[in-house]
Amino acid sequence: MKRAILVFLFSGATVALASDAAPGAGWEKLKTLVGTWQSTTAGHPGAATVTFKLVSNGSSLMETMDMPGH
Repeated sequence: MKRAILVFLFSGATVALASDAAPGAGWEKLKTLVGTWQSTTAGHPGAATVTFKLVSNGSSLMETMDMPGH
């Protein structure tokens, strides 16, 4: 089963109104998650795969989780 979660992050109300506002340090750190990640649960290798992707022109982070057999 695949699940997708779309996360919207704003560092303040002004970010939603001003398109040229600089992103916060927290958002920059979250963007480092972009890529595909495998779970490392002992006894269950590959139990879950999580993929993070930037969407909406780089303004949102989308998570897709795949858990085979669930």
